[in-house]
Amino acid sequence: MGGGRLTDRLHNKPHIVDTGTSGGWKYEKWSDGKAVVRAKSHATFIVDTMWGSICACSSNVVKTLPSIFSETPDEIYGHIKNSIWYTLTGISMSNPTTLQLNCTGPSKQTLETDISLLIIGKWK
Repeated sequence: MGGGRLTDRLHNKPHIVDTGTSGGWKYEKWSDGKAVVRAKSHATFIVDTMWGSICACSSNVVKTLPSIFSETPDEIYGHIKNSIWYTLTGISMSNPTTLQLNCTGPSKQTLETDISLLIIGKWK
């Protein structure tokens, strides 16, 4: 069996070309131009506004990312650690380095919590 053909196929598959950490954010740069950025971070959400029967933050929590992305990513995933009642909502990025988060839940409170984030976009 020709091992060269298998090696050629593996070389054509996307693979990680660089990894690192910047400002608490872990990143991977892939051969196909994809960048994956992960972080576990602390956030303080002031859940102070009623929206029907749900409470939400009247202002977003803003996180600054390292300058990894060449354009504003559109794949953004987040999770509030150890909470079944509160969830991240309105996760968005207005530019390649500014992440905005909001939180909703069943009651008004100041929520001090850890969050996990995963962002996928194109690297510089």
